[in-house]
Amino acid sequence: MSELTVKEALEIAIKSETRAKELYEKIYENVTNLMMRDKLKFLASEEQRHHDLLTGVYTEQIGGEPTEPDPNLLPKMQIDVDFDRAELTDLWQAAMQAEEVSAEHYEMLTGRVSGRARVMFNYLANVERSHYYLLKSEYDVLAEIDEYTRTDDDPFGLNMINLGP
Repeated sequence: MSELTVKEALEIAIKSETRAKELYEKIYENVTNLMMRDKLKFLASEEQRHHDLLTGVYTEQIGGEPTEPDPNLLPKMQIDVDFDRAELTDLWQAAMQAEEVSAEHYEMLTGRVSGRARVMFNYLANVERSHYYLLKSEYDVLAEIDEYTRTDDDPFGLNMINLGP
């Protein structure tokens, strides 16, 4: 696989982060459970931070505004879900798949650039993997406990301590 320029890699990453944020915002619109909404809001803000980081690096290193990358170079997200009719488990699986694809894509970019860009893309791959596991922990509960989809944030009938986002 040929090496990408830093400009190309950044443009791909910026577009990918925009798509990920939009996915979380779309799922957020279809979720009523407050704990899950908080996690979706957190993940959307994480994707926005990644976008801002990448855009800042682009401005500093390349200058100007990023252009639209070649669509063939973007991660292939097979999100085949009717957001208005899908079960919550289907929406959560779509988000998990998007994080897996993002992590794999950043790993691929890590292998196609060098220097500080390589370190940054490796970091982003690891962060996207952590997002996957955050989603997976919710999915595992969602798949087993019907009451988890209630709109209050106390789905187990007791006060829970939330040590994470």
